[in-house]
Amino acid sequence: MVLQQQMPVTIWGWATPGEKVSVDFAGNHVGTAGDASGSWRVELPALQASAEGRTLMVKGSNTLTVNDVLVGEVWLCSGQSNMEWALGKSEGGTNACATTNPLLRLCTIPHNGQLEPQSDVAAKWVISGNPSMNAFSAIGWWFGEKLQKELKVPVAILNDSYGGTKIQSWMPLEVLAKGPWPQNNCWNNPEIARAEYEMKKAELQPAYDKYLAEKSAAAQNHQPSPEPPKGWPGDYRGPGVLWNGMIHPLLPFRFRGVCWYQGESNAYIGSTTYGLMLPVLIAEWRRALGQPDLPFLIFQLARNRKGFDNVESNAAPQLQTDPNEASWIAAVQEAQLQTVTKTPHTSLIVTEDLGEMNVHYKRKEPAASRAVALALSKVYERGGEE
Repeated sequence: MVLQQQMPVTIWGWATPGEKVSVDFAGNHVGTAGDASGSWRVELPALQASAEGRTLMVKGSNTLTVNDVLVGEVWLCSGQSNMEWALGKSEGGTNACATTNPLLRLCTIPHNGQLEPQSDVAAKWVISGNPSMNAFSAIGWWFGEKLQKELKVPVAILNDSYGGTKIQSWMPLEVLAKGPWPQNNCWNNPEIARAEYEMKKAELQPAYDKYLAEKSAAAQNHQPSPEPPKGWPGDYRGPGVLWNGMIHPLLPFRFRGVCWYQGESNAYIGSTTYGLMLPVLIAEWRRALGQPDLPFLIFQLARNRKGFDNVESNAAPQLQTDPNEASWIAAVQEAQLQTVTKTPHTSLIVTEDLGEMNVHYKRKEPAASRAVALALSKVYERGGEE
């Protein structure tokens, strides 16, 4: 893994209540004891970048070791499907997957919607070059690879994204409940959201069970898999659940910055409150991470398809015939621009020219290159393009 350089680094875990715990890394020795619940936390002093793989050792009644730990730059890449979109499915991704870079470390936070805030999440670190990078975030990988080459220090990318999710899923429920937006709909109210989800799931469950049986039979007979029933809701992705399961477990960690690529799912429902919510999300993540000036690089949505003509209807979004026609995408694009204009330590990556008729455009490398240029200029103060 990689620890963030030039700022104190928190190491945390669980023991028995009162158990003495010590942490050793890079010549630093710090100790504490488990509290009444067994939780413990220590802070290592700010470290300088190092490509030397060292051992992080934690001792209590037992000893745990984490090997090959580097120190450098750590970035959190979060959002929905255009951030999650796999390197292997992107233009140029096949060649990229054939490269190896031991100074670039990758970690994918698994999909983990939870009804209550979680303290831990199962995740695995790999070195860039591992076969798993084929499924890693294309934007995340290119951003990390290019940044590592520019900075010449170890870089880590945490891919913390989930396709088809609204901004409300990534915000704490208590924050959503206090915001200046309607509370009586399934997008903001967890009780309404959960009830609608369960009703839709129950309605389609017979069709989904039939699909699973046909899929199993097709696999046994070496035949193509059938299509799942239209409208199947999948995992519950309602208000607050991704904050609980995919952000909250990371809170003691330290990052240099956040790359945020999300908004299509809000555009498709005709969102008029995205411009209110995005600044609140940024402020809340900064507060919870204890980094009030944490940089946010925001990917402005690419043109693709319009949202509902009538927000109240249940009609599916229609594909655009003209990529320049008016759409709810444009409203979210404007909300993202206004957020950056008014929020310190944020930057906007324009992707308008990269968009395709399909929301998942394949040219992810140019988008990542623009993010790197902004990071070098705004975060690392190296000058360059804006």
